[in-house]
Amino acid sequence: MTKPSSNKIVLVGIGGASCSGKTTLAKLLTRILPNSWIFHQDDFFKCVSQIPIDPTTNLSNWDCPDAVDFPKFIKTLRQVHQTGLLPDSFRSKERLNVRNDIKLEAHLESLINQLSGRIINVLSDGSESNDIDQNDLNNKDENIGISSINNLSDWTFVLVDGFLLYWDMQVVKELDIKLFVQADYTTLKKRREERAGYVTVDGYWSDPPNYFDTMVWPNYVKSHRHLFKDHSEIRLTTDELVVLNSNGARDMQMNLEMAVENVLEFVRSNEVC
Repeated sequence: MTKPSSNKIVLVGIGGASCSGKTTLAKLLTRILPNSWIFHQDDFFKCVSQIPIDPTTNLSNWDCPDAVDFPKFIKTLRQVHQTGLLPDSFRSKERLNVRNDIKLEAHLESLINQLSGRIINVLSDGSESNDIDQNDLNNKDENIGISSINNLSDWTFVLVDGFLLYWDMQVVKELDIKLFVQADYTTLKKRREERAGYVTVDGYWSDPPNYFDTMVWPNYVKSHRHLFKDHSEIRLTTDELVVLNSNGARDMQMNLEMAVENVLEFVRSNEVC
């Protein structure tokens, strides 16, 4: 990864259950936020031989905290926050997983351009104007002027995508913006069971029958119990979490808008002009 020239590195946490729409949201945000890329917690799963075995079902438990190499994840996360870079030796496997986001991305193209324009205006000159020429969006780095380019290059946005982002406080402390994507049990189960499988360090993993009910959902509830009220409602405490709902395709538009609003709020409160 090329060394960024930015001196303002913003870590945007996007957490939530498996199949809640975290990665889709992160991918769409890379279309909106300049100098942005995705850092996947899934790249820190342990190898198959180190994944805990559930004593009740005798199944590999990929959804508990012990399945993730947290010391390595935290160390790398801190480096990313300080430098905006991954270690030279780091290789992501997450890009090998197949995603079906093309139709959704096309449907949201107009909104993506609009939100991208807002971000560019604020980062380049502090303006909130939405009166943006489409050509400027398509050729934004060529049209906004030298000083504006310098302002844009001051910022790097790292979208931290993970199913256990809010379990360890050492991770939470590194996140500048904290988004939590939630969906109901029925929606999550349907999405998970429709997914073919996952690329792992050692090869490929496909869920065995009933894996969602025996592993995914119980571990999600257990690992996020400190965030829940009555096992259903997210507990909002101070400025810790921004909750986004993701039960349907229409929710993604609102989630993009809310995510961008939170980025803009952070930029306004941290920008030194």
